[in-house]
Amino acid sequence: MTKICPICGYRNRDSAEYCEKCLFGLEEVGELNPDAQDEEGLGDLGEGLGIYCPNGHWNPPDAKFCQICGVPLKQEQSSDELLLPPEEAGIEEEGRIIKTYKLVNHDNEFVVELAVHEGKVKEMLVGRKSGRNVPDIDLAVIKGSELVSRKHARFILDGNTGELFVVDVGSTNGTFVNGKKLKPEEKVKLNRGDEIIFGKTLKFILEEI
Repeated sequence: MTKICPICGYRNRDSAEYCEKCLFGLEEVGELNPDAQDEEGLGDLGEGLGIYCPNGHWNPPDAKFCQICGVPLKQEQSSDELLLPPEEAGIEEEGRIIKTYKLVNHDNEFVVELAVHEGKVKEMLVGRKSGRNVPDIDLAVIKGSELVSRKHARFILDGNTGELFVVDVGSTNGTFVNGKKLKPEEKVKLNRGDEIIFGKTLKFILEEI
């Protein structure tokens, strides 16, 4: 059985306590559309009106920051743009997505999508939001993030090769890839199935979509 989020329409695993797309609490949600057999499986439910952040996460229309990765959101989007994920609404600005990685923290069911755009090299800062410091991927919302630095590491998404790299930016408690601690500013290529740990305790597994 799957749990369909009543806010954004995303189909979640039956064991999910929070929506993997918008983080809405699913404790009291059953399978809202159990007989759906179409490709989307959403029937008339659809996705709720909202704002997609640059990483593809759905947010309520009045959100100023992404509630999943913390990136600032543009409020001047038109109603048509609000209905479309960035790969459709901003395809001319970002370029074609050639690969999408998924960073998953299974302990907290926290997911971050990293989209690699053709011909673009993009860097994303990982850390904890504090004052004016707003990282692209904010881990402050996850239990166990106390040892993560405000500016901890950065991901490099290479749209020329489709590769993903991680670099520790001099964090206090370190960044680890498959058990090996990275040196400050050491650039390491990541592959599907790799284990990345931020601050000794916050563990993620890299997957591909």
